[in-house]
Formats: sequence, structure tokens, C-alpha cells
Amino acid sequence: MATHELQPPEWIDGAPITVTETIDISAPPSDVWAQIADHESWPEWFAPIERVELLGAPTGVGGGRRIFVRKRPIDEVFTAWDVDRHFAFAVTDSKLPILHALAESVRLEPIDSGTRVTYRQGLAGRPGFGWLMRLIWKQPAQQLATALEQLRVRAEARG
Repeated sequence: MATHELQPPEWIDGAPITVTETIDISAPPSDVWAQIADHESWPEWFAPIERVELLGAPTGVGGGRRIFVRKRPIDEVFTAWDVDRHFAFAVTDSKLPILHALAESVRLEPIDSGTRVTYRQGLAGRPGFGWLMRLIWKQPAQQLATALEQLRVRAEARG
């Protein structure tokens, strides 16, 4: 597997490629957080993910997991863990050698009707491969809105 540069959530703001999706969910932040913190359930609402295995601690900064997308492993390290407010991770290893760095951030904001979820992805291709990374990432970027809709359905059913 290729090793990737570990980036903090703030890096997303200046990443060469960024994707942002926001959704309002009629459930309190604690119900939304319960879905996000349940790593093994991500394949049920985030379709590209087939399976999740924990690597180290299941919670807190420095914890991690291995997800499988198209049967390929991707290792992630948690870079933010603020219960009911912010979850972030960075990809550290994958079978995508043109990837330089990938960080994702999920922020939960209480609103009158429940919770506003803002999911951001930032990524960079290795030198000379940015154009290809941008092309490859079009489909995963489109799948993010669908994943958040599924997260909404699950969190609202919980309440």
C-alpha cells in the first residue's frame, strides 16, 4: 500500500481539491453523532464503503480504522474527535499511489430544527497527478450527498 501524508482537518481549507456537502437533520447532535461514531455501521449509509475494521482505539484523536472500498483497504487515523461536534480523519495508507493526501471532516452544528451536518473532503494528488486525481474523485464526490441523505434517514429514525 502507498503511504500518504497525514493532514489535519484545517488542511482541507487549502487543499487542491475540495468537496463540501451540507444537510439539515431533524435530530439532535447526539443522535447524529451516534451514527458517525458507530464505525461498523458506515457501510449502511455510506455506500462506497463495504466494510470497516478498527485499528487501535475506536474513539479519540489517534484512533483509527481500515475501510474497504472495492475490496481495497484504506487506513485512516482520527484527527479530530469532539463528541457531538466534530469528527475528522486522514488517510494514511491506500492502494491509490497517485494520492498524496486525503483528509475528511464532519462538523455537527445544533440548529432550531435539529442538526446541520457539514461534511468536507480535501485531497491532493502526487506531483503531476492532480489532474487525474480530480477526474477520479468526481464519482466519490457525487456519492457524498447520497451518503448524507442516508445518514439523515438513520439519525431521524433513531429519534
